[in-house]
Amino acid sequence: MAIDSDSTVYLNDHPVNVNLLTDRLKTEIKRTGIDFVFLRADQEVPYGRVMVVMDQIKKAGADRVGMVTQPARTGDKKSASR
Repeated sequence: MAIDSDSTVYLNDHPVNVNLLTDRLKTEIKRTGIDFVFLRADQEVPYGRVMVVMDQIKKAGADRVGMVTQPARTGDKKSASR
């Protein structure tokens, strides 16, 4: 799963309305039998948006959520100041 810089949520590279996320993810968990989710969120996404998505993931029945990160780019002033 991913959340891009404009807060669009993606499930398997397809945009999904956050209000439909729980049902879509339940279906995916049932289909695949995989009950863990990796979530990647752009650093510009507000913390609250990430928490809403994580809550939906848990409600869908995912037992584990892993946060995917990328190393800070050298020379990136935004990354250095955070």
